[in-house]
Amino acid sequence: MLSIVLYAIILLPFRVLRTERPILKLFPKRLIEPELLDHAPAEAARRNLADLVRINERFGGHSTLRDTLDSVAKREESFTLLDIGAASGDSAKLIRELYPRASVTDLDNNIVNLSAATQPKVIADAFALPFKPGSFDFVLASLFLHHFTDEQVTCLLASFYSIARRALLVCDLERHIAPYLFLPASWPFFRWSQLTLHDGMVSVRAAFRPRELLHLSKNAGIGRVEIRVHRPAFRIALVARKR
Repeated sequence: MLSIVLYAIILLPFRVLRTERPILKLFPKRLIEPELLDHAPAEAARRNLADLVRINERFGGHSTLRDTLDSVAKREESFTLLDIGAASGDSAKLIRELYPRASVTDLDNNIVNLSAATQPKVIADAFALPFKPGSFDFVLASLFLHHFTDEQVTCLLASFYSIARRALLVCDLERHIAPYLFLPASWPFFRWSQLTLHDGMVSVRAAFRPRELLHLSKNAGIGRVEIRVHRPAFRIALVARKR
């Protein structure tokens, strides 16, 4: 409850503003800069991943993922899902709790990040996935695509979509001043690590606006796309169905 109150206090002034208004055009384009996690020692990486789990649990990451999955699957269904860029596996844990009959495979290229994830898990490069087309019912990329250039995102979307039998699911950040300011403003209450503060703000600057993500999916040859913005979480969800 305290987390919700603090979140509302910090972000309420921004919730009533629309993205198109001039004050919120502070970040007109994506800016991709290096993140500290890419070269962080194991202990620093683990603390950062723990912070990310807290952020997802309390501030909209998990609720966005839950709503996105609920739009394509029923809770009693059996299905397979590949989570690309799974890191510590908190998304897979949530999916298994919500969908007890689901089979979730975590994939990441960093063995330290993936060490806390449960089996099955795969160490692999997202640009060279070891799977044939249609290998999984769903392919999920959560908080992953914003790390890459537009050209790379287009390539990844096309690849991920080909591997999915039923739908590609993307959950990512919305580029907006509110989430950019949230981590430093909330630090006195939650004591995020310095790595989390740095990489979180870098990630918001590299994130998407809804029209940008829609445009990139069209460039990837994906025709049937639904995009939803989740506020006040400032997350974007994309669903690309095949059937």
